[in-house]
Amino acid sequence: MTNTQTQKQQTVKTESELTDQSHLIVFNDDENTFDWVIICFVEVCKLDTDEAIEKTLYIHYNGKGVVRSGDYQTMNEMKNQLNERGLIATVVRPELN
Repeated sequence: MTNTQTQKQQTVKTESELTDQSHLIVFNDDENTFDWVIICFVEVCKLDTDEAIEKTLYIHYNGKGVVRSGDYQTMNEMKNQLNERGLIATVVRPELN
């Protein structure tokens, strides 16, 4: 296989992986404390504490934010766990142009 063929296969694989990318979005609310949201992001979304704090503040000031991106099944499982903990979350798949 030539170098060009290998590069094309890698490009196709990368584009295929991108089409399966989904975003876990969390919305701001007046019910949950900063500490609780940070704990949820660390435990459920496997973020480190600093990243969880940054995302929590972003969501607070912007109304919503992407917490994680990945395959749909994983993001949907995280969404369900966050919903069970009282957070408002959804999963979206970006449209391809």
